Amino acid sequence: MSDVNALDLETVRFLYDKRMTLFNVRREHEWKVIFGVLIMLGAVDATLLTKPICLSHGIKIFWQIGIIILCVATLLYEWGIQARNRVDRRVMDRLQQILCDYGGIPPKSGIRICVDGETERRMGELNPDRLVHPTYIWALLSQAVVLVLACVLSFLVPGAACDLL
Repeated sequence: MSDVNALDLETVRFLYDKRMTLFNVRREHEWKVIFGVLIMLGAVDATLLTKPICLSHGIKIFWQIGIIILCVATLLYEWGIQARNRVDRRVMDRLQQILCDYGGIPPKSGIRICVDGETERRMGELNPDRLVHPTYIWALLSQAVVLVLACVLSFLVPGAACDLL
């Protein structure tokens, strides 16, 4: 057993729960944002392709600049969520180890496996460059691919809509 007293243990549990709550709220919001952007792009593209609308050159340029800004802003926002969630996972991993130590769970127990199977052992090494490892950003990578593809298609739709007329 460690030298953590009951009050400290409750504090550790509280901190773990709060980090988990923040992590889950961000994760839910992350998916709502990405699906919202994709649905919006799809709805506008479907409208441009099914209605007899041909955008002027100036509006077409404005549309394309807007698509680029939307894509970049969404990717930066999603990256920020991933960075914050990475910090929360690191903190939760350390708090989990403290709880396991207090509970007397053996060091080799599967219960001690951290949220992401984390291999980093020292909490003081919160290097921002560790975020780029695919283990931590697999969701962002798949979201980015789908978002960029949707944005490229939406970028081209105003020209295609006029060709259909």
